[in-house]
Amino acid sequence: MKRYQIAKHDCLLIKYANDDRYDKTDVVTHDRQSLPAVMAMELTEMKEKALKVEVIGIDEGQFFPDVSDFCEDMANKGKVVIVAALDGTFQRVGFGRILELVPLAESVVKLQAVCVICYCNASYTKRIGNEKEVRGLPLADIS
Repeated sequence: MKRYQIAKHDCLLIKYANDDRYDKTDVVTHDRQSLPAVMAMELTEMKEKALKVEVIGIDEGQFFPDVSDFCEDMANKGKVVIVAALDGTFQRVGFGRILELVPLAESVVKLQAVCVICYCNASYTKRIGNEKEVRGLPLADIS
């Protein structure tokens, strides 16, 4: 998103409303870089705003139940759509509806984290604790 902003494109960054780990309104990376964003529980809430910009960024895309429909709709309207998301849960199953984007996407970049225990590449998330929910979404709702 920052690259498009530097290039003077009109941008909209959307974050999941229940994600307030670092900040209530900004999208903040793990190394504390931040960008202002608007919050939504569903992406369709932002359709009117999205139609007014050239580039749409979506953070934590796995939490939006309408992510694939919204992204396809916006891309078909000529928008650049960038989605940051986990593709799998700690159980190593698809997360929400995010995998529906793969056949629609022009490109997919899969990143790895750094394990905070052994400092090796971390391809998967690990649940620490006994919770049965996947960040506020009941397991029954993520498939």
